Amino acid sequence: MGSPVRASRSRPLVAAVRNGERVEEATVLGCEVAFRLAAVLGVRPETLSVLAAALAGSTEPAGALRALGLAATQSTTVDGNPGEEKEITVLRTALAAADGAEAALLGERGFTAPGQPVEGRRGLLALLAPGADPQELVRDLGTRWHAEAVV
Repeated sequence: MGSPVRASRSRPLVAAVRNGERVEEATVLGCEVAFRLAAVLGVRPETLSVLAAALAGSTEPAGALRALGLAATQSTTVDGNPGEEKEITVLRTALAAADGAEAALLGERGFTAPGQPVEGRRGLLALLAPGADPQELVRDLGTRWHAEAVV
């Protein structure tokens, strides 16, 4: 299928529109969070495009947390069937990234979302991987990049 980073050009586009000069940083950080979550959850990284785009399009921390909360509610619906056509997977990934961009805009404008969208009682980990260790998401942060294994 190729790299999930290349599967959708939407994440960098979202970051460019929302973060201007910080486009590379925003894209890398948004994708890294999605890759780390995918590794812990045992899913394909493109499944979490909605999260990557939400974070890449966020312009400040409080809005990013709300965007992550909004995007997390949609992340379980973007995984396709194992045998689906490549074009469908790319379209599904792009649509998820568009949902992430919308989450970034809503989060920035104060739309409320769960305060602990990943590690909380009803967060992604509790719902999709109850035995997962939340510390795995931040282990070696800044020294080990999950994206390197995918690209």
